[in-house]
Amino acid sequence: MNTEKNKNGTSLVEQSLFYFIKKFFPDAVNRYCFRCLKHYVEIDIYIPSLNMAVEYDGSYWHKSKVDSDNKKNVILNENGFSVLRIREFGLPALEKFNGDVINLPYIKINEKNYDYINTTLVYISKQIGEPLSSEIKKFFVDDTVYTETLREIYALRYSFEVFPNLTSMCGIEFWSDELSAPLKPQNIEKYTWVPAHLVCSEGRDMILPRYRRCFRSENEEDKQCDKCVFDVLCPLMRFCNDKISQGEKEFSDEVLVECKYVENIIWQFIDEGKSLKGYSGFTTFHTWLTKSSTIGKKLLKAYTSSRTSKKVKENIVFFMGLQKETYREYLKMGVFDIYSLF
Repeated sequence: MNTEKNKNGTSLVEQSLFYFIKKFFPDAVNRYCFRCLKHYVEIDIYIPSLNMAVEYDGSYWHKSKVDSDNKKNVILNENGFSVLRIREFGLPALEKFNGDVINLPYIKINEKNYDYINTTLVYISKQIGEPLSSEIKKFFVDDTVYTETLREIYALRYSFEVFPNLTSMCGIEFWSDELSAPLKPQNIEKYTWVPAHLVCSEGRDMILPRYRRCFRSENEEDKQCDKCVFDVLCPLMRFCNDKISQGEKEFSDEVLVECKYVENIIWQFIDEGKSLKGYSGFTTFHTWLTKSSTIGKKLLKAYTSSRTSKKVKENIVFFMGLQKETYREYLKMGVFDIYSLF
């Protein structure tokens, strides 16, 4: 008997592995079940042409399942299956069985983690006694392949609408239905890291392999994005830098990306006499604004210009984080360099 389980019950790593194994072996089946006595036994990935059961053991779920993993190996062997166990770092050793184990090295959360796919393909090719052909190698995973296929892998795992989902995500208006297809935000669980293809209001086209944003909802904890500098200005401000969006560089206040859209919102805040002081991320934003940005230089120029009204100058200083009373004191002292006020 062959049954398909709801893919939401599997890990993303398992789905990634299955995706590439199936390219290698088209007959591969995810969540294959067979009857053993009065029970059904489920195999993570089954390759009929090799009669091989591939089990992916995540460190979280399998750290206390040594006995059941050993028992499952025995059952699989007794029913004629060879077994390949792929075990994450830190899991205890298993008893000997007819098969093999790939023990994965330690991988940090944000580290590239697709090497296990290549390792598995190499192992399987050796098992069938065939050298790595060019046909096999084209399925090997690198940055480009992983980025291009991750949305498809997610779409395999998330195949139906869930709630709460990503439709309440800050910046959802930038989600490109066309470029992110077949992935849909209504199929992705809230607070899940997702790959996304985004097109912002300034026409910036960006691919974010790991995109997780805050959400707006009735829950108090989800309203925090309304008090974040970057969500107020632009939810993508920290991510539309190419090196960040491709995961090559960590976010810092030196790589914030400004555009006309962000500049217009900043001037809108100034015109309305508002400040972002008190919002989360203000320190980072302020450092960038006063040291690295073009808009910061424009504000300084406006502040020192004789054409700028006293009211606008006062609003500029207030926006930068000073109280209006402090502004007046500095004005009396003849301080005109806005950066010296901080």
